[in-house]
Order: sequence, then structure tokens, then C-alpha cells
Amino acid sequence: MEAAARLEELQARLASAGTVASTLQHTITSAQSRVDGLVAHLRDKREELERVRGMSAVERHAQTQRALEAAQMDVATQPRARLKQLGSVRELLDLS
Repeated sequence: MEAAARLEELQARLASAGTVASTLQHTITSAQSRVDGLVAHLRDKREELERVRGMSAVERHAQTQRALEAAQMDVATQPRARLKQLGSVRELLDLS
């Protein structure tokens, strides 16, 4: 009888450990996906920074002006998309 109770307890612990392992695996997979996304984003930003660094101040200013003008022209038609683009323009301004 005692062995059966012990077996039940061990089976319950094993089931619980399986649930914990499954949850941890999901968390790890989700975190890895986010890390992969951040790495790709940082790679893109590094490439953009290298490209911008290669420009002269006049070229950076001209590019920034074009981006600002384009954003201002249709900000009313697509406000959310344009706000994201303005964020990129701000980053360019910070690099100047």
C-alpha cells in the first residue's frame, strides 16, 4: 500500500515536472525568437549607421530633409506608419 502511494506521488511529481519543462521550453523558444528579432534589428541599424557615417554632412542633411518632407506630405493619410518613419528620421538627426 505504501509503495502504491509513493508511486502515485512520484507520478504526480513527474507530471508536474513535465508541465514545468513544457512551460520553460515555451518561454525559452519565445525569448530566443525575441533575441533573434533584436539581433536582426541591431544588424540593420549597424548597417544603416555605417552607411550614414560614410556620407558627408551635406548628404546626411539632404537625406534628412527629403525624409522629413516625405513624412510631412502624407502624414495625414497614414498617421501611424508615418509616426514610425518619423522615429527613423529622428534617429538620423541624432547621428548628424
